[in-house]
Order: sequence, then structure tokens, then C-alpha cells
Amino acid sequence: MGNMNFPVTEPQYNHIYNLTSSIIDSDGEKNLSNLEDATFDSLDQSCISRFLMSNSWLSDITNENRIEESINFASKKAENDETGFLIIDDTLLPQSEDNTQMEGTGFHKAPNSADEEYWCSHCITSSHLSIGKVSMPLDFELYLKNDYCQENNEEFNTKVELGQNLIEQFDEYYNSNQDIYVMADCWYNAEEFINFSLDKGYDYIGATPVNYSIDHNGESIKISDFYPRIDLDDLDFISVDDEFYYVYEYEGRVANVDDVKLLLCWENGGSLDNAPKCILTTDLSLDKETIIKYYSKRWEIETSYFYFKNELGLADYRLHSLKSIIRYLQIVYLAYNYIEILKILSPDEERLSYFLDLASKYFFKKLIDYIHEAGKKGIPKEQVYDTLGLGGNNLQLVA
Repeated sequence: MGNMNFPVTEPQYNHIYNLTSSIIDSDGEKNLSNLEDATFDSLDQSCISRFLMSNSWLSDITNENRIEESINFASKKAENDETGFLIIDDTLLPQSEDNTQMEGTGFHKAPNSADEEYWCSHCITSSHLSIGKVSMPLDFELYLKNDYCQENNEEFNTKVELGQNLIEQFDEYYNSNQDIYVMADCWYNAEEFINFSLDKGYDYIGATPVNYSIDHNGESIKISDFYPRIDLDDLDFISVDDEFYYVYEYEGRVANVDDVKLLLCWENGGSLDNAPKCILTTDLSLDKETIIKYYSKRWEIETSYFYFKNELGLADYRLHSLKSIIRYLQIVYLAYNYIEILKILSPDEERLSYFLDLASKYFFKKLIDYIHEAGKKGIPKEQVYDTLGLGGNNLQLVA
């Protein structure tokens, strides 16, 4: 973290360092109480809360610094001829309906919910950079419902607009030579989103809903009405990374976007009567195998959400103010970036969970260093116990 040159004072840096280490090192829920228990500095819950609410440090500037350094790190670790992907997606951070003081929550449709289930949650739209060996979360925008924005005099932004903000942010800091594609699922496959990507110089790859229309034999027809007309002889049988697909390729207009390539894909073994996976790209030079291979990179943002929520407590904050919540999320992103950088710099080819454990051991080493320095300075052990939150615990060494 020291390489990121945060514009903060030493005490503010120590707060950020200790919160980041606690998020990585603590077990269970990452609420303020558990984070305070996991740190070996003299923090308490009220101290953490005050820091997250404080006007004395410029969290947005600090966060922008983190994003710039992360983009620079990723692009430098990649070869010039490697292809990169800026992936945009959104996820829910479920919260208790009983916490009525928490700002900005709303009821959002649960993912993959066929029964119209809705969760009380925050919703974030986020960006993720995949290039070479680096697969790294970049930033997020909090999606606030229109009625909340009206009640609190906030500017309302759709998820598509938030995604455009994240593309613009990436474009501001990216200055390398690798080709970059913007990638998203069908939620973001809107004309204005695709054109925004193209205006920034990035071709687009994304999923398309089957209710979009295409041109066929001089008529406009929905994909859902078109694919049942396709014969098996019209399909190509291709292999991508040991997976096999039946693929129909179309070039032309899709919805209101002209001059794109669209693949209708069925996995081998599945029924051709089922709706295909529809993948669109604005880069007409790509062949079918490359389009499918590239689109598979989109799964990396889903993997990062898994680690965010299960290992780093992305939804565990239990804070009330939006200001504190956004700052907590920024520090969780910092923790993830630190672990990803550690993974890339390590010679070991391991899963990200291995480096979570390795980072935890590193912070434990810092704990030992602290105890060693306390001993050299003659600090009474009772004071060390208090600092470490071990008051009242009697531990004995046995042979």
C-alpha cells in the first residue's frame, strides 16, 4: 500500500492500513466491532466511525490514486500485444430490513430470481480490469433509486450512466498500448452504452437479450422468433478451450446498433430448442472462436464478487451514513487490490484464497514486530494487552 502515495497524514494512513489489514485478517462478519478486535492498534468502534465520517481526509482523491496505480500496475505487467477487458456489472449488497437508519437502501430484485423476490440492499455498479495475468477490481458507483434521490436532493443516474462514468474514469488513467474491450452482460447492452464505449475508442463485447430485433430477408424480426427457424446445417460446430458449441453468425443491425456481429450459441449437449446465448461485438474482425473466448472473461467479475462478499465482507458494514458506507467499500477495494498485487508479484501459481491467507500471515508478522518493539521500549505487558484488546485474558505457556 505504501507505493500508492496516498495524500494523507501519517495518522490517517495508519487508520487506512489498520482497517485494510483487519478486513483481510478478521474472521466472520466484517462489522466495526470485529474489525476493531482484529487490529493491534488502539482503535475502537467510535474511532473507526469517526474516521469514516471525517472531513479531514480526502477519500475520493485517495480512491482515485488507488485506481490510477492499479491500472498502471496491470498495464505494466501485461505485454503490449495482450488484449485487455474492462468489465462492467452490478451486484447487490443485502442489508437488514430492520436497520431503518441506513441510508440509500432499496428493494432490488434478487439475482436469478424467478419468483420476483426482492432484497433490501444497496446496489453497486462496478468495473473490473482483466489483462494478462492481472484480474483486478477497479471501482464502483452506488446505484440509488430515483425516489431516494428525489427525497434527498441527489442526482439520479441509471446503471447504464453509472457504467459510462466508470468507462470514462478508466479512460482518464489508461495510457498504455494494449487493445481494450468494454464488456458487459445484457443489462448494459444499450445503444447509448455501446456508442459511449466506441466514442472512447473501445470496441464492445456483450450479451444481448433474445427480445432484441435483427434484420433478416428485408424484415425486422426478434431473435426469439428467428432462432427457431435455424436449421442444424446453418450452424458451425466449434471448440473453445475444450468446450464445444453450435454457433450461428449474423452481421448487421441489432436493435438500434448498426454494423455489429452477433453470435447465437448453444453448448454441445444442450437442446437447440432452448434459447441461445447471444453475444454481440462491434469488432467485425473477430472470428467466432475469439468472440466466445473473449466473452468468457466476463466471469472474472463474478468471481471477484464471490471473494469480495465471502472473504472481504463487502456487504458487512452495518453503517448508517452513505458517506461512511462508500468509504468502507473503498477500503475493501483497496484490500482486494493489495491481495491481487501480492498474487501477481508472487512466483506461486495459487488461487486468490491462498494469497488472502498469505496477506493475513504478513499482517500477523507486523503484530509480532509490534510486540517486539513494545518489549524493547519497556512498555508494560498490561498496556500491550489493552492495545491488543486482550485485557482480562490470562494465557499461560505450558511445556
